Amino acid sequence: MATVRPGVVPNMLGGVPKSKIAIDIKNKIAVRNSSPSEGRGAFALGTYEVIQVMYEDMMVKLRAVTGENRVYDRVPVPLTFPGVGARHFFGVMPMEGDYCVCGHMMQESGGMGDTVGTTMPVILTWIPHGHQFGYDWLPTQPFTADELDMTPRQKAMLEGNWNQIRFKGRHIQPGTVLASSAQGADFILDESVTLMNRRANEVKLRDSDQALVLRSLQQFHAMAGVKISAGMVQRDATLLQTQMVSDGLWWDAAQQMTGGDPVFGGSQSETPEGLTGLPVSAGLPAGLLTPTRILSRQVDDKGVLLSPLFSIAPELDPFSILKRGLFIDSNGYVVSTPDYTPGYATDTVYGGKPIYRVAAVRDANDPKAINSMGSPASETLTEYRLDIAHTADGTLPVTEQTDGFNADGLAQINKRFIEHVWGGSVVGNDPTTDEGRKFYGVPLTPVIFQGDQVKPGLESGLGRSILEHAATLFKLNPLDGNPSTFWATNKKGQVKAYIGGPKGENSFELAMNGSMRLACGVLDLGFDALNIRTGKAGVGNVGLGLRSDTGAVYLYGGGEINTGAATQTSSGIKGAGDARPSVLIEGKRVAHIKSSQLSRLSSEGTSLIEGASVQVRASGDMELSAGDKIKVSTKEHQLNVTGKSYQNFSGPKDFLPTAGPFRETSFAAGIPGLVVDKSTYQVGDREELFLLGNHTTSMLVGNMTYETGIGTISQSAGLNTSELSYTSGLNTSVIIGNVVIDAKAGASILNGQVSVAVTSKGLATLSGVAGAFLGGPGKIGMILSTADLDPLTGLPFGSPTLGMMGSPGHTIGLPV
Repeated sequence: MATVRPGVVPNMLGGVPKSKIAIDIKNKIAVRNSSPSEGRGAFALGTYEVIQVMYEDMMVKLRAVTGENRVYDRVPVPLTFPGVGARHFFGVMPMEGDYCVCGHMMQESGGMGDTVGTTMPVILTWIPHGHQFGYDWLPTQPFTADELDMTPRQKAMLEGNWNQIRFKGRHIQPGTVLASSAQGADFILDESVTLMNRRANEVKLRDSDQALVLRSLQQFHAMAGVKISAGMVQRDATLLQTQMVSDGLWWDAAQQMTGGDPVFGGSQSETPEGLTGLPVSAGLPAGLLTPTRILSRQVDDKGVLLSPLFSIAPELDPFSILKRGLFIDSNGYVVSTPDYTPGYATDTVYGGKPIYRVAAVRDANDPKAINSMGSPASETLTEYRLDIAHTADGTLPVTEQTDGFNADGLAQINKRFIEHVWGGSVVGNDPTTDEGRKFYGVPLTPVIFQGDQVKPGLESGLGRSILEHAATLFKLNPLDGNPSTFWATNKKGQVKAYIGGPKGENSFELAMNGSMRLACGVLDLGFDALNIRTGKAGVGNVGLGLRSDTGAVYLYGGGEINTGAATQTSSGIKGAGDARPSVLIEGKRVAHIKSSQLSRLSSEGTSLIEGASVQVRASGDMELSAGDKIKVSTKEHQLNVTGKSYQNFSGPKDFLPTAGPFRETSFAAGIPGLVVDKSTYQVGDREELFLLGNHTTSMLVGNMTYETGIGTISQSAGLNTSELSYTSGLNTSVIIGNVVIDAKAGASILNGQVSVAVTSKGLATLSGVAGAFLGGPGKIGMILSTADLDPLTGLPFGSPTLGMMGSPGHTIGLPV
């Protein structure tokens, strides 16, 4: 950097070095004759340099440059401005190194002849520095930084004797109005109006296209009940604590006076007069953050931060908040003050203002990625946000961006009513409420469902993918205390919405004059109640259609319908009780459920199909299956089988031998003699097969008839058979066993139209208790019985005495 050595100070009027003027004797004489210090030229003009500015007193200290024959300081000299009064002001505060032209005003009377009394300089106007060095972008100073690198304290001590001059300024044309501050802000009036700070943020009224142009990194607009934040996401409402820093002294120590005089600052020391200064604060070294006592912490003798006295939530703990923002280090030392050795350097405080810009990447393992001001390589999230209160009290808003303190947000009357983030990132911006503090300065994620539960709200996005963070948000906090209504779009493009409102009223009402078309992948709707009504039919006369080409359609009802015709209960049906339907599908004429493969109706309780007429038809097979019982009740039962009917009964029931028969058939007629069971076989045979078991038919009153027109009725038991034929009569053959015909209460009649033959290969016996009669129309080989008496002897023919009497082949009595 090029410099100007001491003694080579540019002449402000013409650029001629002062040394050339000094060697001009005539000029020296002229200066001496006009010098107020020589008692001449009381009203002569002089050029002075400002070496000190006392801006609070509106005074400056001047050093003569020209117009005096010797160099000395003038102090104090009142400042003059283009316009100033008791309550108005228009002017510029000068700085060290500025040059002014002064006249001299009589201060007191005195002197005779060519001598006058003391005069006081009066600033008439100001002289600019020559800008020829500005073409090369060169500032000047007495020495370079490598010759003497001064500390801020040394700069303050050399104030007025060491000045750095910037020769580069804004170019102005004739008629242009320019106001530039030493710090670098400009106000330009040419054909346009430009207001610009030193970093080129500007407000411009451009003439060429009559446009208003605003350019800045951030925009904060505070109005009555309304705040607009735009640009990079900046959250500064919790940074006031950084001003609460210990200087290492115990300011509220027990001893506050020494010898009747108050103890002033400075470290405590022992003097003959006693102790001076304040004691060192134990546990609170210089540079340590010191918020209010209930939130404060101390450090041990090694400088390590101790735990707090009370358990403090992270969103309320200033040590947690400021560490995350890189304003303090891990041991609680404020890192933004250059004089404090603990901690590390940071850029989070600039120009005395702490700044917290939310970084796009937040990694707990890399704390510098939290506040992008402390990590220039980290990108910052952006936003365009509008916060609106419901009412305003008419006072000027005080926010963290206007006065450094969010007093406006603490007023209950200015409670946030509407939040609207058009785009960028949605970052918590409520530093006053319990819920808002948890998420202040934290990217938010909109959530509607947690599993199958509906739990809508905004949650912290930390630890989640940045794609789940909200990109837009509209949120309204109802005045009646009901849950907030909000909808948001995350950075994957998903829309998350929750509409609040009082229960029992419509939270959402929408009417469309035209049509609506919706296409989506999976539609999952959850309602307490859903009523859909259509007034007109569409294509194919379909008023309401639900269709899923690749997915399924699922209907579920968790409650019971308690209004309308659907409240008809199914009392008397096992398992139904008084249950009302949870799902009702109703058609005015026909309700049709159709499936290309399978239609299933199931219930964990009872499945009921009812109607004036019920028809169940299957083009193929039909299967009815019941775990316990199938019950059919009807006035008339018809069964038509064109193929084959197969019945299989197995058991016993529940594997209990006493459970009874497998099948029971019962007929009840109101009038005796009616046919209650009739079977007709048009063509075909009937077969019954009992592999093991008995067949029993019992009748209390009535007849049993077996009849065949043409054919034979046959019975067999092993080798024994019996046949009744319409041609050959009755033929019974008992191969094994006896033939017994026994009439206990009546007569046994054996009658033959042609003959009756009783034969036996053994003994044939004909007996009767009351007697035995053998008779016919004529005696043909009459046979006597053993009971007949012999007329000669009077003894029975069957007595042992007579024995073996009778006709040949027919003996009477037993053999003797």
